[in-house]
Amino acid sequence: MKAVFTVLHYKDDRATIRCVRSLLRLKGIEECRILVYDNGSLDGSGERVSEYFSGVPLFECHISHTPQGFSRGNNEVYEMAKTFSPRFIIVLNNDICVRDRDFLIRLEELDQENGFFIIGPDIYNPLDGTHQGPLYASFPSREQILQDVFAPRKELEVWERLEGQKDLRSRLRLGLKLKRESFLFFLKNLMPVPLLEAVRTFFRQMFPSNYVLSDSQKDRYGREHRDAVLQGSCIIVTRRYMERERVLFEPETKFYHEELLLALKCRTLGYSTLYTPRLQVYHFHGAATRKRNHGDIRKSLEFACRNMEESWKIFDGAMENNPWE
Repeated sequence: MKAVFTVLHYKDDRATIRCVRSLLRLKGIEECRILVYDNGSLDGSGERVSEYFSGVPLFECHISHTPQGFSRGNNEVYEMAKTFSPRFIIVLNNDICVRDRDFLIRLEELDQENGFFIIGPDIYNPLDGTHQGPLYASFPSREQILQDVFAPRKELEVWERLEGQKDLRSRLRLGLKLKRESFLFFLKNLMPVPLLEAVRTFFRQMFPSNYVLSDSQKDRYGREHRDAVLQGSCIIVTRRYMERERVLFEPETKFYHEELLLALKCRTLGYSTLYTPRLQVYHFHGAATRKRNHGDIRKSLEFACRNMEESWKIFDGAMENNPWE
């Protein structure tokens, strides 16, 4: 079998259906399998996805009645995917869309050129024009990681001040300190995808400079990086990794830092990884988090603070006592 696509579903059946439909348009998809794993939604959305694609032979939907977090959910469906002995397992969030119909063709060509264990594509947010992968072009320092770990905490502090501020001018000044993502959070939660893309087109035309990559961004996103820390919303696992490893993400965290732990594991064991802009996916970022927190920015920031800091403890422990050495 050429590839198994695994899609981790949580509550947002509209996003998952959009993701699977994008996969069904790919050239060569008839030689693949699509496995959707409902990670404990408990709201009937997994069943709705299953019913929507019930007539598609290469599609399967597996429903867990226990929410397990990102790592364990992906590990469960990764083990299912391995039973098909595919050449690739392509691990996706449900808010990913693959627009390039030649994606599988490009992937096979890339794999023939190189002997990588894990591959990461360019992950592009079509609403605000940002590129999200790789997380780091090379393995980061402890200081770099800590800066990112506590970024949501700083964002939450600004948001709390904003909520308590009644003066319009002061609110605007504080609002400018928020990341663009916090403003776009509302738009993404309320609008269907075609309207989101229309908004993105409008902003691109009105503020073109916001969408021009700086030289440092071009260096990070515009060229290939070996042994980069890949972004977890789309990770391509080759047979080389499957033959050696029973699980994908370990030690398991609920949310966040799975990619850093995977990078540490690969670096320790000598498993080569590649970030490449020759492959690209679209990431309509944060669908599962918005569903979990009912579109509430404050709850989402609190969720990020709590879970990112908990996951940091696990990663920091792995750095101190590397389990793969």
